[in-house]
Amino acid sequence: LGWEPERLDVMLQGTLTHQVFEELFQASNPIPEPEAINSQIEPLLDSAIRTHAPFLRAAQWQVERKHLASSIHKAALAWREVLTTLNAEVLGTEEWLAGTLDGLPIHGQADILLGLPDDRLLVVDYKKSSATSRRPRMQKGYDSQANLYRTMLQTGGPKSEDNTALLEKLRAGETTGIVYFMTNDQTSLTDALVVESGSIPGWEVLENDVSQLAMELIRERLQEVGAGQLYLNREGDGQFFDKQAGVKPYALDNSALIPLFTAPGEAREAE
Repeated sequence: LGWEPERLDVMLQGTLTHQVFEELFQASNPIPEPEAINSQIEPLLDSAIRTHAPFLRAAQWQVERKHLASSIHKAALAWREVLTTLNAEVLGTEEWLAGTLDGLPIHGQADILLGLPDDRLLVVDYKKSSATSRRPRMQKGYDSQANLYRTMLQTGGPKSEDNTALLEKLRAGETTGIVYFMTNDQTSLTDALVVESGSIPGWEVLENDVSQLAMELIRERLQEVGAGQLYLNREGDGQFFDKQAGVKPYALDNSALIPLFTAPGEAREAE
């Protein structure tokens, strides 16, 4: 089917890990005790596998299942320690958020929203990887995902207004930090200076603006689209379509979207 097996495997492991974490650390529930985590990992993983990848229940995948269960177990115990040390309350999981960026509507789904004492908030995204890939991006200011979730909270909030308790706690938030919890090495990469975090293993604070350059680039691309310009990320980047860049945009050839997002003259060239 043209998929890369290694890439598919990483994505699948991430999906399964996310579902187990969502079930373990639920909004408004007490943080589970280690004994509860120990007993629930395998049943929750089996439920996630039944939903997303039934083939993994076959005998030939036994080693992979055990390895994944062990990895999730270790990560879940580490994440529990983070939550208990921070005295955090899980306000929402897999929460759909909506807001605006420079007047444009944006939306996305945050893995987990945490409330800390003194009306502090954390927006958390789980990543089924290690910190070695995410850390340099944040250090260079080219991370955007969690910051966009924070922007949604600051300019809008949850898409559903049914949960009034959640809405009240989010509106009362004095500060909002972002955290990436890397499940492979149990590292928390964050821009939040949280006093309680001093004793948390693997808690790393990046004091620079982790999203400044990424947000500048996003705004630049939005301005280009608003001006009817669409650029290809190929050799000759910055050149429009194939006439100057020498790249044939096959996927764009007969798209009805092209006239909607391009200036009239360029739209005719694209056709």
